[in-house]
Amino acid sequence: MNEQLKDRRWIVAIAIGALALVFVVRLFYLQVLSPDYAASADRNVIKREVIAPTRGVVYDRHGKIFVTVAPVYDLKVVPNELKLTDTSALERFLGVDRPELRKRLAAARKYNANKPTVLERQISAEAFAGLQEHLWSSKGLYAEVRNKRDYLYPIGANFMGYISEVNKRDIERSKGYYDQGDVIGTSGLERQYEQLLRGQKGVKLTLVDVLGREVGSFSNGAFDTTAQKGADVRLTIDADLQQLAEALMVNKIGSIVAIEPSSGDILAFVSAPTYDPSRLTGQATSTNWKQLNADSLLPLFNRPLMAMYPPGSIFKILNGITALSAGTISEHTLYGCAGGFGRNGGRPKCHAHPSPLNLEGAIQHSCNAYFAA
Repeated sequence: MNEQLKDRRWIVAIAIGALALVFVVRLFYLQVLSPDYAASADRNVIKREVIAPTRGVVYDRHGKIFVTVAPVYDLKVVPNELKLTDTSALERFLGVDRPELRKRLAAARKYNANKPTVLERQISAEAFAGLQEHLWSSKGLYAEVRNKRDYLYPIGANFMGYISEVNKRDIERSKGYYDQGDVIGTSGLERQYEQLLRGQKGVKLTLVDVLGREVGSFSNGAFDTTAQKGADVRLTIDADLQQLAEALMVNKIGSIVAIEPSSGDILAFVSAPTYDPSRLTGQATSTNWKQLNADSLLPLFNRPLMAMYPPGSIFKILNGITALSAGTISEHTLYGCAGGFGRNGGRPKCHAHPSPLNLEGAIQHSCNAYFAA
């Protein structure tokens, strides 16, 4: 009986030893050999900060700066570091009352009390200058500079398009390039040439402690990369001609497209009514877009590309110029239209419009009878 008991004790001891050995080997693998925990430890001590590039500049055909960039600021807060010397100044700057400010700070604390959270986006350089005198005496408030489009000419909105923050679909389709808060060309040339204009992001690696506080650069910046500015784009548009053409279409509905016959270059591209492109930049972008989208005159509608016009009407202008040059008619010559060209049995037919018309009126109403005569 004693021999059997001894045998059982040895079996139990061997089993416990084997189990302990399994745990020791597994622990050794996880802590020493496995790369997973090493990578996790790196993420805990190295903060990866993406540096946004400056968007490319747009020039007209003569090299004039058409669209450039201007700095704007995102105001960020680290709740656990926050010490305000003048709360009322921050309230005035943000344009909010104390309950709203407390609500924003509480949301930032709930999101992450030890890391920066955006308190206000896209603050203009002029507006931000008024807050800078208060930031030096406060703690926990930081400003991150970004760029927005700056239009030196308040024209070309319909072909230039605009930029806005990326949505979920943009992020998914970019295969890792875009992150929440990035901007992207949403329409027009901004969208067509997005990959050229956007540039290349940079990366800055910073050492942080367990509370997320920065303690210095990682490897003295050896693994940091510099953001690369977006490529500049030169248009065939003549800024002065575009400005004149848009001025001619004020309070009118229609479009103008001026083409250089020898090259096919688009010199002017006007959709009327239009809007000041600067309305779709900065903090008011969302509000202004809703107003423009609700406008019954459809300023966002790109008429040269999307509206329907009689395809033969352009030849009427050429016929009119030819007749003027030949002296067949003058600009005051009148011709009556009764729904069609009367001397040919009413063909080609014409739509309803005032009659008789002079040359200007015939072009305006696209009268088939006038130019058939």
